[in-house]
Amino acid sequence: VVVPVVKKFGVTMSRQYIPWNQVQVMQTEAGGKIQLKVPTDKLSRLHPTDLANIVRQMDHSERVEVMEQLDDETVATTLEELDDEVAADIVESLPNERAADILQEMDPDEAADVLAEVESDEEKEEILQLMDDPEEAAEIKHLLSYEEGTAGALMTTDVFEVSHTFSASRV
Repeated sequence: VVVPVVKKFGVTMSRQYIPWNQVQVMQTEAGGKIQLKVPTDKLSRLHPTDLANIVRQMDHSERVEVMEQLDDETVATTLEELDDEVAADIVESLPNERAADILQEMDPDEAADVLAEVESDEEKEEILQLMDDPEEAAEIKHLLSYEEGTAGALMTTDVFEVSHTFSASRV
């Protein structure tokens, strides 16, 4: 019904079909549901914001299953786009070694925000201990020391340097 009306205005619309070989029935706790079967390498090529939008629509077990299949950098950039609570929920479901690797790939302030939402202080500490880069772990731990809602909790440890010879006229 919509297509003939739209054609009268000179707009062409094409119907898009998804081939059945790209659809898969996945069993979840709530029952079966049809989802696109997209290879992991294609997911990792999505923009982190797009991937985060997809992940937001999944339930907990689906989120974890997808994140377990992606590389650390892709998971890190995706977690940075998610709400801190959702990202922490995913981090808590991963082995602590993997969580440490992923958080290390994130900007320190983003990693601290996610880690702040992890419920167990012991798990937070273990994840920090498992990070390969002690300096990165120290930065995150430092950011975690600031109380939520303070300027310190909002800051980052990243620094932007400009040469003293740089002037506004060069822009």
